[in-house]
Amino acid sequence: MRTPMFIASLVLLAAAAFAAGPGRMAFEIAAGPVSGDLYIQGERLAGVVSHPPGLSRCADPALCGPEGLIATARATAGVADGLLAIARGEIASAFAPADVAAAMRLSAGKGKQNQSRLRTIGLVGEETLFVVAASKGPVTSLRGLRNRWVGVGARGSRTRVAANALLAAARLGPNDVRRAEVDGAEAAKLIQAKRLDAFIWIGAKLPAPLKTLIANGHARIIPLDKGTVLRLTAARLGYTAVKKDDIDTVAVPVVWLADEKQSADIVFSVARAAFEARNAALLNPAQSDPSSLKLSQPPADFVLPMHAGAARLFAANGRASN
Repeated sequence: MRTPMFIASLVLLAAAAFAAGPGRMAFEIAAGPVSGDLYIQGERLAGVVSHPPGLSRCADPALCGPEGLIATARATAGVADGLLAIARGEIASAFAPADVAAAMRLSAGKGKQNQSRLRTIGLVGEETLFVVAASKGPVTSLRGLRNRWVGVGARGSRTRVAANALLAAARLGPNDVRRAEVDGAEAAKLIQAKRLDAFIWIGAKLPAPLKTLIANGHARIIPLDKGTVLRLTAARLGYTAVKKDDIDTVAVPVVWLADEKQSADIVFSVARAAFEARNAALLNPAQSDPSSLKLSQPPADFVLPMHAGAARLFAANGRASN
């Protein structure tokens, strides 16, 4: 389901205001590929927090961002692109998995200092990690990945970040696993063709081809052992222990991040509108819609620091979610 007619109309009004209105402020949200649910969520969020001149619903300041703010969703090829754009000062905010953002902050050494500018506004979703193995193959546990062909995602991909963290937590070094730089649909095809022993997958929901592969008996999900889960959750990458369909694994939140240098007043106003309960129906048009956006506040010990504007909102209102 795409954005409601209200949001579509608002985007057109916002575009006109951006072109002609005085005192306008641009606020972009990098939200991944246009075909993804996150991009649809970014469009909805941009429509809710925008405050073009003359919009009657914004008479109540809690329902919109600051006057003149025009928010838009920006498509990116991958989640890291939005984070790098923040680090370069090219964009106000982005959606990204916490482990990708945390890994980028941890790598913010010489020549990459700006990567530490990432600050949290709120949580927008969750991704779950799964290890998928050929059902009739030799891999029945993480230990069984040793010396096997394992799909770890393309170099620089979102999957590769999770795969590297998982294999390190499982105490499998770079030479302990035969790494295939494949992901998703390609890995599923190789499993079915008996040319791959296992692959690592992470996302908001299992894709249909993978569900079919499992249902037809070609693949199975391998649970994570307790030691690996403990090491993953201790790695300060945002992972938490979860059980999905009786399978022990980990999940990681998808985070709405902003540039540290974004005005605290602007981020406060934008976050207030995003978390406003009266806007929830615009962000969640249908509970069954996978692109519905449900914002929540990060825990106090979250792996990524809070933006000053969001921290002010949460301090004033207490724990918030829509």
